[in-house]
Amino acid sequence: MQQVSDGSPFPVQRRHRRYDLQCPVRLQLPQMPSVSSLDTVSRNVSLGGMLLDSKISVPKDSPVFLTMTLGRQPMIRPLQITAEGRVVRVAKDESGFAIAVEFTRPLSRIENLLTTSELSF
Repeated sequence: MQQVSDGSPFPVQRRHRRYDLQCPVRLQLPQMPSVSSLDTVSRNVSLGGMLLDSKISVPKDSPVFLTMTLGRQPMIRPLQITAEGRVVRVAKDESGFAIAVEFTRPLSRIENLLTTSELSF
């Protein structure tokens, strides 16, 4: 595990390579009846999790279901990736909140998608 500084509000220990990727991510929050879903934007993504920018905070340890949409508009059919995870860190920053989500299972196919030149983000 390596420790790096990437400008995020969290001390960083990495198991997986991070990709700087800004794309829409919809969080489903099954344990928050007041906010059943939340639209966010990814800051970076790895096999094991992602860092999100959000206007609204989410409680630490909340389980989440997320749908990440890859590809620019206009696209006939953008690629959507779904995952389950839990919120492991939340920090207030200049644009709202930075929310770190750890995936329940690694996204085994994401690395191939993010390194291919066929998708432009």
